[in-house]
Amino acid sequence: MPVFRSRMVVAAACALLFLLAPRTAAAQARATLRGTLRNAAGAPQPNVTINVVNLDTENERQVITEADGTWTMGGLLPGRYEIRVDEAGFAPLRQAVTLTAGQQSTQTLTLRPAAAPAQPAPAPPPPAPTPAPRPAQPAPTPAPTPPPAAPAAPPQPAPPAPPAVVVPDYIPAPDRWRLEFPVWQRYPPDVPGHHPYSDGRKIDPYNRNVLKGDYPAFGTQDVFVVLTGVVETPFEYRRAPTPSGVSQAEPGSDQFFGKPEQFSFASEAVGSLEIFKGDTSFKPRTWALRVTPVFNLNYVNVGESNVVNATPEEGRTRRRTDIALQEAFGEVKLFDVGSNYDFVSIRAGIQPFTSDFRGFLYRDTNLGVRLFGTFGRNRNQWNIAAFDQLQKETNSELNLFERRDQKVIIANYFRQDFLTQGYTISPSFHANFDKGAGFFFDENGFLVQPAPIGDIRPHEVKAFYAGIGGDGHWGSVNVSHQFYQAFGTDEFNGISGREVDINAQFASAEFSVDRNWWRIKGSVVYASGDQDPDDDKAKGFDAIFDNPNIAGGPFSFWNREGIRLTQTLVGLTQRSSILPTLRTSKTEGQANFVNPGLLLYNAGVDADLTQKMRLSVNANFLQFRYTDVLQRVLFQENIEKSIGMDYSAGVQWRPALNDQIVVTAGASVFMPSAGFKNILTSDRLFAPFLVLTLRY
Repeated sequence: MPVFRSRMVVAAACALLFLLAPRTAAAQARATLRGTLRNAAGAPQPNVTINVVNLDTENERQVITEADGTWTMGGLLPGRYEIRVDEAGFAPLRQAVTLTAGQQSTQTLTLRPAAAPAQPAPAPPPPAPTPAPRPAQPAPTPAPTPPPAAPAAPPQPAPPAPPAVVVPDYIPAPDRWRLEFPVWQRYPPDVPGHHPYSDGRKIDPYNRNVLKGDYPAFGTQDVFVVLTGVVETPFEYRRAPTPSGVSQAEPGSDQFFGKPEQFSFASEAVGSLEIFKGDTSFKPRTWALRVTPVFNLNYVNVGESNVVNATPEEGRTRRRTDIALQEAFGEVKLFDVGSNYDFVSIRAGIQPFTSDFRGFLYRDTNLGVRLFGTFGRNRNQWNIAAFDQLQKETNSELNLFERRDQKVIIANYFRQDFLTQGYTISPSFHANFDKGAGFFFDENGFLVQPAPIGDIRPHEVKAFYAGIGGDGHWGSVNVSHQFYQAFGTDEFNGISGREVDINAQFASAEFSVDRNWWRIKGSVVYASGDQDPDDDKAKGFDAIFDNPNIAGGPFSFWNREGIRLTQTLVGLTQRSSILPTLRTSKTEGQANFVNPGLLLYNAGVDADLTQKMRLSVNANFLQFRYTDVLQRVLFQENIEKSIGMDYSAGVQWRPALNDQIVVTAGASVFMPSAGFKNILTSDRLFAPFLVLTLRY
């Protein structure tokens, strides 16, 4: 009987509108000032600062004259302006101008010499010299003595010279987030085209606005708001091995395999709101809050009963909707480490986390606490995380507000420029404590815990992983590699029918070389397998919650399509996984370390065909490491190791040269080899798909 779960209903995600106003019209509403600055003799004046002040808003912008004295300032709002020039040795220049929408105004500016300073008054002449004495003469009749002359007035000081014109070498900027951009007129005024540095609007996803975190919010200088909206709709048609089930709608249609054609889509609307306090560049955030509600609509149409639901009456189609709170966390910086922006922070809540470079072992969004930080000028980064895994809805794979008795502990460390520049090494440790949920059925009525193969009994899995990986380049060769050693215990493995000790390995390596606009690559993936399912050793590698990006990633048939193992209710592989683990479900089942293992060889090419379109082509050869486990589960002998060839090609097209609109399309073809033909089918399988992503 299905287990019914309680959920909290989250407000439905708002419909996202992408209002892309034409930028050419916005640019034509602005005015442009231009002209030539000369001196009184008519010679051009280069390298002179011209200030243009909007008399209505008091906003001021600057431009510097060219070698021939010309200058241009565009992007001006209609209104009244004053042109100001304060140049040493010249009289201040002020010239008023009124601009209308779209006006191209030319101004001729002439600098006049500064007025000469006033000269001081001339000094009075010196007094006449005293004449020499003469011989005595008979005294004539004395004349009347004239009155003494009045003393001369002292000279008056000259008036002070006018102060020299001082041009400031900076302009105060009280709001550094709203600085004006310099003029960039890519085309002549009469030629339409791109107009950079245009002002943004609140709902404009292209230019600057508060909702994208370009400007601080709430009247502060360091608190920002980031609103993100995503609508993603994948359409997929696939031909995959499909059992005919236990109930046939038509007489005589009880073949082992039924109609392989399937069609599905799973549309999601994501709304994310983040508020954080911080700065720019290398300084870490002081605190942050984020919530991300998600609405999911999924539909699947298959050709057989008992596929979409355990009950045949449910038919061959399934349509479900789900609403979940996929992210909800808070983050706080605890303290700084030194003076180079190194830090220690903590994040708690439902949060995303990927534990290695390619997502081989753990890539999930779940409930947990993460302590993280840097040291050595951000050259060293580390994480310590503990997750209390939430149950996931069967069809949407979104989080539920229900714990699943599984704890995951992760610690990793990244060292940049290890031994050589451009190469990062990362040792890690993982622990997975999965107590199991007893007898647990998914939303479609299928038993997922414990796995319905072998001896069915609830059990606990304790698995530990010691790993080391690297990513970067060695000279001109790009390299990415990973290794894990798994150990621990499975309290009771249904295939072995006993408690088993885990001893499994995983290794991968990818090498690539860039050649201008294209890259050639090759990779190898190894997952150990169990050769003897009867002993007490579990040697088949399994991950915690993987979602790897290698060997074609989401374009690969083997990686993208979950292939079910007929008549067992377990999967040979899970969706978005390359490991043949024989799990019931990656999201709701338990790890199984008694599995056949895998060897994968890949060759591929990635190419940037244009600035808007990227192509990825891959070819994979796959084979089982051992087939003894498959022979035990299927009661079948002589199963070959070869699985087949997986060919895939995919393109990603960004028509607007950004992530606002992204179209992803791909197709894969799987050519079965002997081993796959032994256990499933010899038919050629394929899966074309199309994904439309709209983002704000």
